[in-house]
Amino acid sequence: MNSILKWLEKLETALVTVALIGMTIAVFLQVLFRFAGGLDFYFEAKGFEEGFLRSITGWFYYTSLSILTWTEELARYFMVWTVFVGAALGARLSVHVGIEAVVNLFPAKITRAAYLIAGVISMVFCFFVCYFGFNMVSHIGEMGQISPAMEIPMTWVYAAVPVGCFLMAVHFMQAAIEKYKNFTPAKNC
Repeated sequence: MNSILKWLEKLETALVTVALIGMTIAVFLQVLFRFAGGLDFYFEAKGFEEGFLRSITGWFYYTSLSILTWTEELARYFMVWTVFVGAALGARLSVHVGIEAVVNLFPAKITRAAYLIAGVISMVFCFFVCYFGFNMVSHIGEMGQISPAMEIPMTWVYAAVPVGCFLMAVHFMQAAIEKYKNFTPAKNC
């Protein structure tokens, strides 16, 4: 079981890394083509240089009209996947502050059980969102909705919700069990 969880964590880390790199490249292309497409106003060249510079910046400008649409959309979709898969990694590392803050309000005698209860509540909530997210993805798939610029099926984009929530549920329970097993009360309590 531990090997599966370690493999899952490596997969999630790879997905977040690829999504962040892809988003960075898409935004970089967007900025590059937007900036280079307007450079002809800054050059004061005459003759051949002016024609050459205007043709290069004109190419950037007209190319940017087609590139800007899909790069912006791609960056947005990468961000969606980064958020949901990254939230699962956050659940694994117990960095969701709200849960820790509530559990730490309890006295030391029941804190151990509170970690387990918080994990179960978080897991149930994530499975609830996963279930309705899967229904949403199925409905969008039946409708055949595609993205406007890239023309990819929107099911790929919206699948981030059930996938991320399922991973969060697994990691919430894993973290709760680890905290339950390894709990040591503070000495001053």
